[in-house]
Amino acid sequence: MTVLITLTLAGSDTGPFDIYSNSDGYTTPIVTGVTKAALEAGYSLAGVPDEAAVIRVQSTGTCTNYLDMYLSGGTTTTTSSTSSTTTTTTTLAACLTGDTNAVASCSGGESALFTVTAGNTAVITPGGYYYSGSGTRTYTAYIMNAANDTVLYTFAYTQTGSSPGVWTSDLLSNMLPAGSYRLRTDTVNCFSSSGSFSLTATCGDGYYYYDVQRYDCELGCEPGTTAIARNTNFMTIGYFYKDGDGFVYEILNATGGSYYNVDLYGAPSSSTCSAACEA
Repeated sequence: MTVLITLTLAGSDTGPFDIYSNSDGYTTPIVTGVTKAALEAGYSLAGVPDEAAVIRVQSTGTCTNYLDMYLSGGTTTTTSSTSSTTTTTTTLAACLTGDTNAVASCSGGESALFTVTAGNTAVITPGGYYYSGSGTRTYTAYIMNAANDTVLYTFAYTQTGSSPGVWTSDLLSNMLPAGSYRLRTDTVNCFSSSGSFSLTATCGDGYYYYDVQRYDCELGCEPGTTAIARNTNFMTIGYFYKDGDGFVYEILNATGGSYYNVDLYGAPSSSTCSAACEA
């Protein structure tokens, strides 16, 4: 099919763009090197697989962030031009607004306010790094509540020399519900300069999505197929949730997108499959 992409939100340092779809796990670009001007004017993207539910627009220049466009949701209009061609116009809305870049120096840090907008969830990705000095050092950043008095999640970052390092986090799902937060940094152990932590987000639609493993209660928790489940509430990684059809789903990890196989809204959870079957 052919998809008409209209990009309404793009930073000054974005582009050019490569465009992917979820049909192959965003592995092979459908097209490369598309300019920001072309996307802002409305870009006709041919060759989109019919099974694609998500289009990913990936900046490849100075900025390497990406945006996912959900063809089955959001602000979308669809018209059929031929029996085999569909034209879809998608208008993007930002789900992460405010100051998502918190700067720290050798003498102190700051706490920047940001918001996940109403009706959205945000799968967040930390970025940025402390770029000066030598040796190995570890820095810490936090996602705080809006009042800046409660630590919700902690990020740790280890860097050797001036090369980008490795993030670790206790934000297991990488997802935040709608609301206001602060990205806080502490005083850093720097040698000659400062740096910043930043956040980017893949916008959701108010649901949390997970890769899951299905088990059959009638067959003694025999494992079945993998699938994608959604819920309006967080689900615990490693726990088992029962649907209304005699199946139990183990939550493997969080994922993005609006495509799903099973809706687990209101499903009871247990720490084992057998307990979930009896719930």
